[in-house]
This record gives sequence, structure tokens and C-alpha cells, in this order.
Amino acid sequence: MPSGGELSILTMDTSSNIIISISDKGVGMNEEQLKRLGEPYYSTKENHL
Repeated sequence: MPSGGELSILTMDTSSNIIISISDKGVGMNEEQLKRLGEPYYSTKENHL
């Protein structure tokens, strides 16, 4: 969220699960980024090596 925004992290503990919900009010992700969501070490940030 380069221009600011809101990030929300909510947690809920049930008798058998822990639920974590993460949301933001940013610009969103494109289709390619969504396909890779959950891959280890994946980042939407550009590589600045």
C-alpha cells in the first residue's frame, strides 16, 4: 500500500481451530500474483539486488 491504506488482522480461537483473517484496502493483486499466493518465498515486491 504505497500511498497508505488499512491492514486488518483478525484471529479467532474455536474449540478445534485457530482462524487468521488478513485483509487490506490496497490496490489488490493481479491474476499471476494470485496464482502464486502461498508459494514459499514468494513476494510481490520487485527484486532490487
